[in-house]
Amino acid sequence: MILHITKKLADKLKLSPTVEPAKNELHSWRANYIQEAGYRFVVIMNDVSRFTIVINNTTAVKLKKLPALFIQTLRLTLLALGVNTEVVDRYIDEIGEITYSKNSDRKKTAQLNKNINDAWWALRDLSDDVELSLFVNRMIYNTSGTDEVIVPMEKMLEMLSKYGFPVCKCRAFDLNVRLDLDGNDALRRLRIPADYSFERLHKLLQVMFGWLDYHLYSFGVFGEWGDNTPVVELIMDKDDFVVNPDAIVMKGLKLSDYVPQYRKILYKIYAV
Repeated sequence: MILHITKKLADKLKLSPTVEPAKNELHSWRANYIQEAGYRFVVIMNDVSRFTIVINNTTAVKLKKLPALFIQTLRLTLLALGVNTEVVDRYIDEIGEITYSKNSDRKKTAQLNKNINDAWWALRDLSDDVELSLFVNRMIYNTSGTDEVIVPMEKMLEMLSKYGFPVCKCRAFDLNVRLDLDGNDALRRLRIPADYSFERLHKLLQVMFGWLDYHLYSFGVFGEWGDNTPVVELIMDKDDFVVNPDAIVMKGLKLSDYVPQYRKILYKIYAV
């Protein structure tokens, strides 16, 4: 794989790459480093699909591990889109060793800058690399000088169809969601990937009920329907709650970590 890096990123990596032509555009990516207003992040864009990976909080230590972080975040982002694990493994295997090249394509750089602007907007509400990447990949772009419209997520899925496997295939859970309104309950039914994080489930519930995500929240996971004490309590951060010592910070935890072993989840929002 060729990673065309801007001078700013090359300087941070302490590299002086030459221009290397891409042999396969599907494996040609472009990257820039941004440090401004207290943020430090890298945006990496595929040349064909404009599919984008955002790596946030890029300290000097993380920059040294950039190739591995890119592969890891790419894999998790594709899986979060419901891409077939066989397809993800094939594509990751084809990437092979990452070779750095000097960025020299102005048109592709302009496209990369557009994706960077979208990442800036997402950083107001998101910090997780996968969530940031998903946000950018749902944006719609007009190809310069044509009527073609590109949605990076859709274009990448189209490109991955070359392997002959079903592109999207994942385990999913059906959730029956009941909002307790003192006898006038609101009911919703969701089908979501098993690898959804609890943080993503929170975002989805906020949108589904028309809420504005202003409050602290937690999840309680219960062993049986009639139980009053959760098996585990998942919280946002230890500093945000006065909690029992056994509460767990939910960051990185997925539904599949507890479901279907446990079938009842209580979602709480705390007024502040």
